[in-house]
Amino acid sequence: MADERIFFLHPNAHWGGCLTAVARENALPRVAELERAPQLRIYRVRATIADAVPLVGDLPDLLRSTPFERVRLQEDPLLMHLHHGGWNAVYYRLVGAADTHLLDYIEVRVKTVFPRAAFDFGRTAINHLLDSLVTVWDLPMVIARLDLLTTEAEDVLISELFMPFATKLEMGPLGGMDQAPLFAPWLATWREAMTATSPYWRLLCAWRVYDGISDLRRRIKKTCERLGITAPRFDLLAAGRAASASRRSSTSSRRRRRSISLRIDSGISTSASVRRTPSAGSSQARAWLVCEMADRRLIEARRVQASTRATR
Repeated sequence: MADERIFFLHPNAHWGGCLTAVARENALPRVAELERAPQLRIYRVRATIADAVPLVGDLPDLLRSTPFERVRLQEDPLLMHLHHGGWNAVYYRLVGAADTHLLDYIEVRVKTVFPRAAFDFGRTAINHLLDSLVTVWDLPMVIARLDLLTTEAEDVLISELFMPFATKLEMGPLGGMDQAPLFAPWLATWREAMTATSPYWRLLCAWRVYDGISDLRRRIKKTCERLGITAPRFDLLAAGRAASASRRSSTSSRRRRRSISLRIDSGISTSASVRRTPSAGSSQARAWLVCEMADRRLIEARRVQASTRATR
């Protein structure tokens, strides 16, 4: 398993938290054949269920079978349907692990032309089922990974999952860290975005961070004027280029140390942490936080004030 080569398909992204489709090397010829000769086919989409989406770990480990321990099937496989009214019904196949009969995956069949489109249809159908099950059973369940198969074979063609964060820390000895009260709300927003598994909530957090740039700069400017000092304007583009150069340098050094070798679309052997975001304690991350994170209290106060004026 350590020498297994995995390709990133669409999007070809390697940063933590990104929803990415990957495929093992032995499945690439079949995937390419299906993409190059599009025709209406029936695909099987299998969902691995968990109580939370895993955001850390090694990619090969996250592609293994992981039964959901909170659901045991008394009938294995279990066939069920979700009725939407009239003739509109979706049929599902719940399969358990061979030895324990714990829920291994939920499978649904979809008809589409391109393999990548099958994920959207399958995710929507399985989420509809989970919405109903969670309400009845009071049990948190989310899709941790989707696997795509054809009707002719049991080999997984493509897997879709959130790219795990590859950062690993070895701490100590350590005296402590500094945190300016001015940036505490923005650090909380940054962490909220990183740990969220909903792309919609991540977008809202990202917009909150971006929307606060003007307020942050205005507060810094007023503080500098009060103290009689001049603060240079932060060049975001230059900082981004410096951060990218630093990540490329650190990635090249990690390639020699990592034991798990993956293979990306370009055919270059590399590690699982190929496009890693800067760690929270790095100088690049601090510079990004200083200039990009927003003071939520100021923004809310400004909006409340505007709302009050509109009411008057």
